[in-house]
Amino acid sequence: MSNNKKAILILWDFTKDAENSLFHSIQLAKVADNDIILMHIINKRKLFSSNTKFERKIEEATFKLTSKVEDVYEISGIKPQVIVKEGNILKLLSGIIPELNVNLLIMGSVYKTDSKNISDRSILGTITKSKTPVIVTESLPLHSHYVEIVVPIEHDKKYKETLRWIIYLSKLYKCNLNFIKPFVKDKYQKEDMRKNIYFTKKMLDKYDIVYGIKTAKKDQDYRNEIFKFASKIDADLIVAMTKKYHKYMNNKKKPDTHGSKTKIPIMYINPRADIRKYGGFR
Repeated sequence: MSNNKKAILILWDFTKDAENSLFHSIQLAKVADNDIILMHIINKRKLFSSNTKFERKIEEATFKLTSKVEDVYEISGIKPQVIVKEGNILKLLSGIIPELNVNLLIMGSVYKTDSKNISDRSILGTITKSKTPVIVTESLPLHSHYVEIVVPIEHDKKYKETLRWIIYLSKLYKCNLNFIKPFVKDKYQKEDMRKNIYFTKKMLDKYDIVYGIKTAKKDQDYRNEIFKFASKIDADLIVAMTKKYHKYMNNKKKPDTHGSKTKIPIMYINPRADIRKYGGFR
């Protein structure tokens, strides 16, 4: 892996979710000229466990990942880096992300270890300070590249910082930006929403980005309206604020909601004031 390149990190647990994440990373890496890292975490060895058995486990995982690298190179021309580490994934991630120049993490909804499953929520909470976006995938990419991106406009004042990533994605992929805003009743939230919409329009017009803004139906669950809208236009990605994670997950867990029926990946973003030139992944 080149020293000056940014990297996309995939948490590799040898599952279908990891394979799905790989294909998303290939799309992003090709366009953004990023490296790809496949990382597998092995639980820390127990006090009286066999060293030989443990070392064999590391060798097997390394061999499997190295074989996967050859497959990836054959289909994409990209040779990912392979990393196998011992320890607790939540403790390791905060150090690994800056160490490996990681600017995007892609994973399934859980990372499976020998002893337990680590949820995306736990990982998102762990890397909050790193400001690294996380894409949570549930299926293969819908198109050969991202065409339609759905962006919920929040009345939250920190929403403005997430717009920087959105602009970068649009410039990178020449994709369509589809904004959706909630029907707001509270007068203070209305004012914050008005300011965010004004800022959004101003920034997008400045960069000649084509976009549309839709208002969710009155008295309808906003997250459900987001998933409904995303499904209707065959969206490739929903971009959301990490702090809203539980709202999306609550909708996905409820039966007969649009969230429970869709597998559109969600990019969770922590607002970061240091992205001033919309450099994004670079």
